[in-house]
Amino acid sequence: MRHVIGVLLVCVLLVAVSGCGVSQEKYDAKVNELDQAQEKISQLEEELESTKAQMASVHQEKADLQETASDLRSQLQAVQEKLKSRSKSLQNAQDKMSDLKDRMSTAQEAKSSLEQKVSKQSAQLQAARDKLTEQKKHMQAAQGRYEEFVQSLQGKVESLLGQLSQSRSSLEDKNEVLQTAQEAVQDKTQQVNDLQAKLEEIRDAWMSPQKAKELRSKLTQKQGQVNELKAQLEKAQSSLQDVGGDMPDTGEAGLQ
Repeated sequence: MRHVIGVLLVCVLLVAVSGCGVSQEKYDAKVNELDQAQEKISQLEEELESTKAQMASVHQEKADLQETASDLRSQLQAVQEKLKSRSKSLQNAQDKMSDLKDRMSTAQEAKSSLEQKVSKQSAQLQAARDKLTEQKKHMQAAQGRYEEFVQSLQGKVESLLGQLSQSRSSLEDKNEVLQTAQEAVQDKTQQVNDLQAKLEEIRDAWMSPQKAKELRSKLTQKQGQVNELKAQLEKAQSSLQDVGGDMPDTGEAGLQ
């Protein structure tokens, strides 16, 4: 726009010069002045554009700097807040450190007391060990006496077992004799019952006195045999009871 204005000014000047009857030299001098002025205007315009560009750049840099400053203020505020938080954490850590020192002091005192107790208990333990060693010696001596007693007791038990085996063998033999006697008594008793039944039949049939006398004699004989067998049975039972009473006790109480 300014370039167009400059051209119009040149044209106006030319018209004015030609209308006024100015000489050629003056006219050329004016034209040169106009050209120089035009060049200066062009230079000024370029400088102006450059200045505008620089100002725009400066404004942009200013905006960037303001934004950077805003970011820095935010960061500074965050750092200050972190610093406050760190200060609180540091104070808390110092308080904990003081508490730990107090606990360490208490623990050290407890350790000293515990060491004294351990030393005392170690002395007691050593005394108990010495006493235990002495008791082991007594136990070994008692063990020897106990083994001798056990060997003696085993001999007695073996002897009693031998006697028991003999008594059981004798008892089994007598049981067999008793069983045989009981069977014989049962047989004789059955015979007597049979004879009594026959006697009743004879009485019912009115047998002769001689026949009845013979039957009575047989019955009396059988009855005597039965009584004899009963006596033997009672004697055998009494003998078995005596053998059972004389048998040694081989249960746990007897061994103890």
